[in-house]
Amino acid sequence: MRFFLLVPVLLGLAFVPRPAPASEVPGDDHAFVEVIAERSSFFVQEPIGVVLRVGYDAEFFATSSIQLFRQSLDVPIQVRAPWLRELPGTIALEAAPDDPGASLLSLALGDGMGVARRVPDVERYGRPFAVVEIERTFLPLLPGELVIDAPVARFAFATRFEQDFISGRIPVDRKDAFVRGMSVTVTVVELPGEGRPSSFTGAVGRFAIAAARRPGEVAVGEVVQLVLSIEGEGNLHHFSPPVLESLPGFHVYGLIDEKEAGLRRITYDLAPLDVDVTAIPAIAFATFDTDEKRYRTLHTEPLPLTVRSLAGGSRPLRSGEGARGEPGVDDIYGLEEVSGRAGALPSTPLLLAGMVLPWVLALGVFVLKRSRERDRRDPEGVRARGAILAFRRGMAEGGEVAQVLAEYLSARLRCPPAAVIGPDLGPRLRDAGVERALADDVARLLRELVAASYGSGASLDGAREEALRIAEQLEVSLAGREESP
Repeated sequence: MRFFLLVPVLLGLAFVPRPAPASEVPGDDHAFVEVIAERSSFFVQEPIGVVLRVGYDAEFFATSSIQLFRQSLDVPIQVRAPWLRELPGTIALEAAPDDPGASLLSLALGDGMGVARRVPDVERYGRPFAVVEIERTFLPLLPGELVIDAPVARFAFATRFEQDFISGRIPVDRKDAFVRGMSVTVTVVELPGEGRPSSFTGAVGRFAIAAARRPGEVAVGEVVQLVLSIEGEGNLHHFSPPVLESLPGFHVYGLIDEKEAGLRRITYDLAPLDVDVTAIPAIAFATFDTDEKRYRTLHTEPLPLTVRSLAGGSRPLRSGEGARGEPGVDDIYGLEEVSGRAGALPSTPLLLAGMVLPWVLALGVFVLKRSRERDRRDPEGVRARGAILAFRRGMAEGGEVAQVLAEYLSARLRCPPAAVIGPDLGPRLRDAGVERALADDVARLLRELVAASYGSGASLDGAREEALRIAEQLEVSLAGREESP
């Protein structure tokens, strides 16, 4: 019985053509693969544009190529370039949307399928080669040399084919071919310390900034929204928002940070403190200009604002004099809490519980709202408080020790990751209240990890365990400082 079940399978196998044994040969005459970087030198946090270019003799491939997989590909070539997915020491930035008019062709990327953009042909060996390109952009986090490994492309071809009744065109002398590109090394330079404005929050590139406000008229203490729109080329979505803590004439509640393709919109909630406020002042935005290789400070235009008196408002005012000599109507300092009526003392425990419970609930809601308001006003504080959890998770997931540690330190010091890579890390930690010995250990370890990640030959034995130990000690030190009065 089993024999009869196997008969159809055996008959089917008899009709499956078996190609000749494949031989691997260089395929440089028929294809090429190469990596192109925009420049050889970049600054930390300056986006690095990298292009993977694949070329092939279109006429040869049309007549002689063999599909590598069951799924037919427009370009029957398999490319292996692991850095397309992840390049150690960098953040892969989201690719810009493809031009709707671009011609996209499918090919194999690693073990999956991808698409590449068709670009004009080039001439090689006296004949035209069709070319497709894949673009990637990376944000370098650490100074040093960044190596983009050589890509490898493979394809199959034959010079003789036979026609099969079932499978169609069958190669007789199949050959597997490969081509190898060259690796590319770029130098990542640390941002200069000289001339760095105190308001610099990590914006690297060329940007333009504009401001708007809504509404144009408010009462003292009411919220007006300041909207900063930042556009340009650089690490647009990866620097901290401008800090407005000391904005004259205003109290700053918090911000909302919205990120879109090519645009960043930061909305601040402000409250004018008195009627003398006539405008939202110009906002300074410090950047490092990668073309001019220097720091620049951009400014928005002042925004006129009408601030009304509190007179006639529904909230009760203090009977004393306000800041302008009037009954507390021209500034926020005349406001007081609305007090409830005094009621009779509870006569029973049930009545007492009924009166106390709403206050307990109100207190819980108040604490929750204050916590959320604090987080909204201080997004860097949220990042700092969650730093140790992110560090532990990154280490548990096998992240690069230097990068995970740098991100933890930057969150704790409330600065971009690139800012902790430098000779001033130890003093900065000491200024934050860390003991000298621990601060020096942290600076030494990060320096050794960065050097090792760029091929210094230093040993990394035990580095992961040491990083875990030091980070836990540092967390205790910094958390203790935050909790002390």
